[in-house]
Amino acid sequence: MTDTFYALLAISMVLVVVSVLVPVAERFRLPHTVLLAIAGMGMGFLGSWMITSGVKLGALGDAFVGLDKLEVGADMFLPLFLPPLLFTAGLNIEVRRLMDEVHAVLLLAIVAVVVCIASVGFVVHWATGMDLVVCLLLGAVVSTTDPAAVIGIFRDVGAPKRLSILAEGESLLNDAVAISAFGLFIGILVSRVDPSAAMPGSAGGVVVVFLREFVGGLLLGFLLARAAMFIIPRLGESEAAIASVTVALTYLSFVVADRYLHVSGVVSTVMAALTVAAYGPTHLHPHQWSSLKRLWEQLEFWASCLIFVLASMLAANVLLQITWLYFLAVAAVAVGAFTARGLVVFGMLPVLEKVHLVQPVDNRYKAILVWGGLRGAVTIVLAMVAAGN
Repeated sequence: MTDTFYALLAISMVLVVVSVLVPVAERFRLPHTVLLAIAGMGMGFLGSWMITSGVKLGALGDAFVGLDKLEVGADMFLPLFLPPLLFTAGLNIEVRRLMDEVHAVLLLAIVAVVVCIASVGFVVHWATGMDLVVCLLLGAVVSTTDPAAVIGIFRDVGAPKRLSILAEGESLLNDAVAISAFGLFIGILVSRVDPSAAMPGSAGGVVVVFLREFVGGLLLGFLLARAAMFIIPRLGESEAAIASVTVALTYLSFVVADRYLHVSGVVSTVMAALTVAAYGPTHLHPHQWSSLKRLWEQLEFWASCLIFVLASMLAANVLLQITWLYFLAVAAVAVGAFTARGLVVFGMLPVLEKVHLVQPVDNRYKAILVWGGLRGAVTIVLAMVAAGN
């Protein structure tokens, strides 16, 4: 029971801190996540000092003890935090407009991820001499994007709405590709330690497994979402009941796919979100649909904030052990990631424009898309999972 009280104090403290940082970020025009990272590292250093020195500060001290106990295991990060992040992203996309830009989105979401993984992997391997598979795993971790910042820039400069659709669609779909690649490289590393671990024996086997997991995830996510959309309109005016069904759908699509059917839980969750986004506005009253989206924005806010704070607290201990090699690796990651991003946006996107599969994009907006390859909460989740394996 004491541990429960500690955990409640810790969660309460974190929620107050992340909420207070929102107006601070707006006041100084800084990304909220940057302040979350700084706050998380500060709490990590302070908590470690208080616990090791035995300092007692009543409820505040107990809250830091609770934070220390709140460190979620790596095996819990993906199923706990990832589904709400994916579902919220999918729920906010205009599916019909996404289909109009499907060729560009697939280029950015699939080809760009593969190019980023290869570029980061080989650059980091060349710069540091680290094992190539580990470097490719790092490339998979940093190949996911978070569109929030770039969408805000598009809004400020009056860019066409279609560019926001490109950024949102890319971010949603490249998560599925990057996490699938992440699982592949983790499997290769695990098989080195445990030869009994099953791994596809050839490149063809890898492709077959990927397609099976991808298509299976699409089918499961669609079927579960259609079942949910059959139930939801029959729940009357209860917004709480409607929200509860979508929460159940999110975790069912992820867990059933990953645990029981051995297909992609990420793809299943993304497909479920897109299906609800496509059918929800026509199956629900406008105020119910708005309420549902606000709920998921709140859940996404909590999940994202907890991820950054917990990850930053863990990073506080790692920072004390860094060497020059880490700085070299970070520089190599930046070079590899931006090189890959520029190659895809300025090298491959014009090809689609020339064959009229994509409407032309102004070079100024392409530059924003390059810088829009920012990394967010999904990258943090994958990094923490990799660190725990």
